[in-house]
Amino acid sequence: MFPGSKRSDPMLITVFIIAILLFAYMAYVLVKPEKF
Repeated sequence: MFPGSKRSDPMLITVFIIAILLFAYMAYVLVKPEKF
C-alpha cells in the first residue's frame, strides 16, 4: 500500500526464502538421524 513497500519487497522475499531454507535444512537434519 505504501510507496516504499515495493522497494522492501525483494528484501522481504529474500529473507522469507532464506528462513524457509534454514527451517527445512534443520528439519531434515533433525529427522534424518531418526530414520537411520
